[in-house]
Amino acid sequence: MFGIGTQELVLILIVALIVLGPRKLPDVARAIGKALREFQRVFRSLDEENEPRRPQDTWDSGPDSPTSPPKGDSEPPAA
Repeated sequence: MFGIGTQELVLILIVALIVLGPRKLPDVARAIGKALREFQRVFRSLDEENEPRRPQDTWDSGPDSPTSPPKGDSEPPAA
């Protein structure tokens, strides 16, 4: 989690408890959680907007396409 170990996390929580006090700490933690969720929602929507869109009814004819026939399974030409 962000390169922070257990000891560092405990130290950060103790300092936050001393600085903020036991009454404000839950409110601050709740506000931070809401902000993180909002950031994740915004970034997720940005990712969806920037993702290239393909129509569902088009066929990809590339060599790795799941719709192209497998190599070596084609029948030999009729003579």
